[in-house]
Amino acid sequence: RGEGKDPALLALLAKQAMLAMTTKLAMQALLALENWGGIMPVLAICNQKGGVGKTSTTLNLAASLARSNQSVLIVDADSQANATDALGVEVNESTLTLNDALVAVANDTQADGIATETIVSTSWEGIDLVPSERKLASREMDTSLGRERLMGRALEGLENKYQWILIDCPPALGPLSIGALTAADGALIVTQPRAFSVAGVLEIVNTINAVKQYYNTGLEITGIILNCWRSDRLDRAVWRDALREALPGCLIEHYLPEREIVATATTNRVPVPKNEAREYVNAMDAIARELQGKLL
Repeated sequence: RGEGKDPALLALLAKQAMLAMTTKLAMQALLALENWGGIMPVLAICNQKGGVGKTSTTLNLAASLARSNQSVLIVDADSQANATDALGVEVNESTLTLNDALVAVANDTQADGIATETIVSTSWEGIDLVPSERKLASREMDTSLGRERLMGRALEGLENKYQWILIDCPPALGPLSIGALTAADGALIVTQPRAFSVAGVLEIVNTINAVKQYYNTGLEITGIILNCWRSDRLDRAVWRDALREALPGCLIEHYLPEREIVATATTNRVPVPKNEAREYVNAMDAIARELQGKLL
């Protein structure tokens, strides 16, 4: 059962077992070695600019990971709740949401991990959800001390239950995005090859670096996904090359082509169908494989 797990940590656990001076300690260490499942990636999918396809990318990346038998949790951290709607989850007065979890953690130091109570299944196979609602917008007004760590506290322990946690961030660099980055292992930036995209990406990179310095020293830029790619447009290539030059090694070299079916599928609450957008789905599958190779 230890196959495929981190060799360094497995070796450390084994050493602890061998050095244990009593039978009880030895059994505890060996049990930890046997049952340890590893910590799985938490990715904040972000861009402070709206309209770049961040939510549709989050949804279809999750669908791609689920197709390869990976368990996925989407955390909808955007008060517009577009991911919640696209996943076929109807929120009513009795539905517990991310907002409820954040309020609970803010008011109760014993509420860490409370987001597990908000998880719902979705109409998309293999994908669970922490839903959002309009009331979540009130958290952007939060000025309390420690607000940056509320989301991480609410989500505590969920990284042991899912192979991937994808946080769909709001299109702003307010407390919710900062909280998502503080809770995450990596930041996955979604952008388009258009005018001002480089400046926008550099702005969020500066924010990521600030979060890394002050709140989450383990945060890394996992990559930049280029959405709405068109190989027949010279301007798109120019802006792509500008991104490459500004942030060498960060651009994921599998571009998501511009296809009307992407928005249509999201509206219809289904993943992008491969038979109608093969190039898009193949690119997304390639991105998923690259992330698995990099992070698992």
